[in-house]
Amino acid sequence: MTFDEYDAFCEATGRSKPGDEGWGRGTRPVINVSWNDAIDYCNWLSEKENLPKAYDNDGNLLDKDGKVTPDPSKVVGYRLPTEAEWEYAARGGNKSEGYKYSGSDNVDDVSWYWENSEGHTHDVGTTPTRHKNVQPAESIRHTHDVGTTPTRHKNVQPAESIRHTHDVGTTPTQRAWNL
Repeated sequence: MTFDEYDAFCEATGRSKPGDEGWGRGTRPVINVSWNDAIDYCNWLSEKENLPKAYDNDGNLLDKDGKVTPDPSKVVGYRLPTEAEWEYAARGGNKSEGYKYSGSDNVDDVSWYWENSEGHTHDVGTTPTRHKNVQPAESIRHTHDVGTTPTRHKNVQPAESIRHTHDVGTTPTQRAWNL
């Protein structure tokens, strides 16, 4: 999520905005937030879109009926991806075409990291070789395979880069991550 997205959450809920280390806000990825801050954002975004909250006050996942579930596939609202989902997305999902990274065998083509970032964050959707107009939500946005019916899916915006919806009973290998 970007600073713009998280700042809107802070303004709507009266929270203090996190610091940006002097690197800038806007479409840069939000930094200096905790896991609890992130799940609060997920719940806020879910409620804003009339979806059930994804987390209870203890950080447990909630199903569509508000009952604690260990199964991420039962969650309807916005939630953070699991470790396995992050790895799947980072490797390009089912669109990986055999690349080592999401879209290339060369990490500099697709990612900012400590060696090429000049020690600071950069706008979401940019890479060292392509500095503009990479789809911001491409980082981890979840979509569906042809023939599945998502519960809600219309013109996904960057804030939905952490939204994870799918048909009950599908597995990560049956889903497509847009990368």
